[in-house]
Amino acid sequence: MRQTSRAAAMLLLTVVLLVMAAGPAWAQLYSGTISGVVQDPSGALVAKATLTLTDVTKNFKYQTTTDNAGRYYFRSLQPSLYSLKVEAVGFSLEQIDNITLNINGEVAQNITLKLGRT
Repeated sequence: MRQTSRAAAMLLLTVVLLVMAAGPAWAQLYSGTISGVVQDPSGALVAKATLTLTDVTKNFKYQTTTDNAGRYYFRSLQPSLYSLKVEAVGFSLEQIDNITLNINGEVAQNITLKLGRT
């Protein structure tokens, strides 16, 4: 019986060490962020604009809206080439192509919308 409890203790110690060793591996994420501010031609911030981010190589689409301060965030993105489409009531559609996101990169992409129809 003493040998069984010793084997169980060794097994538990092994599991704990494996979990601890895997922790740093989980922290090594290869993702990045694209964020920015949407404003009108006068510099006023545009709330509730709809942004669609497309991973050009995989054709994955992500969507978000700006907050009350005109800010937007796309987090945990894989490194790739992206395009960004921005729509808001009273403004023309704006599209930005060739946004390159590198490993662990942060891209700040501010957008100024033009007055017009959506």
